[in-house]
Amino acid sequence: VVGAGPPPAAGSDAELVAAGQPEALLRVSLQGLPAGTAAALRGAGISHVAVQEDARLPAHLVVRAEPGGGWAVTGPDGALRHRVNDPGPAAAGELVALFRREQAALTLASLENPGHPFPLDFGFAGGGTTFRLGQTVELRARAGRAGYLTLVDIDPAGKVTVLFPNRFDGANRVEAGEEVVIPTPAMNFAFRVQEPEGRGVVRAFLTERPLPLDFATGDGGEAAEAVARALRQAAGPPPVPGSTAVPVGSWATAYVVYEFVR
Repeated sequence: VVGAGPPPAAGSDAELVAAGQPEALLRVSLQGLPAGTAAALRGAGISHVAVQEDARLPAHLVVRAEPGGGWAVTGPDGALRHRVNDPGPAAAGELVALFRREQAALTLASLENPGHPFPLDFGFAGGGTTFRLGQTVELRARAGRAGYLTLVDIDPAGKVTVLFPNRFDGANRVEAGEEVVIPTPAMNFAFRVQEPEGRGVVRAFLTERPLPLDFATGDGGEAAEAVARALRQAAGPPPVPGSTAVPVGSWATAYVVYEFVR
């Protein structure tokens, strides 16, 4: 971000003080789907989802009809993300729900800080990322600076939950170098893997000021966007008035992708 005043001298050092957050627009490519289904998806008006039928355009998800019947939903790397075995009347609604989940995950995944002002070590205790139903799991975080730790989960069904702080333990102030394990002792419960199966993501934020979030949960992109708004508020005003860039010096973030299996 460059403010008013004379331009910097050639060869002088530059410091990143703020950066724009990219728009979390999920691009979906439809290939070989029936015309009626494609029209229904285009007309669904899903927030922050662009449905396109030109296979030459880049996409986060590709939905294509399979030769043996049904539809496959793959990522840009070709990995299978979802399969619609019965492409009947309810199939379009199934895809719409999937698109909303994927867009919410993309929103959380895009909230990066390119400034990396201090380290934030975050993941599951033990280092695993694939867990079976019924298994108990713990999350751990260690920050290089004191601040307020917030953990936000989007589960395989697209439900967004603020894991920490919560109504059982709202004391989310942590010190530099302190390791925090969640659930904390004050919560007096365990995280046990439950249905649905599939992939989810947990993102950790360490901010100088608490994120203005309540402990409610929500579905899809609206809840994920609420997290993005809260981050912008906690990060403080941009250094140049009127800019939409987010200051980078006051917060750090990390995330982990997990999978629940039977």
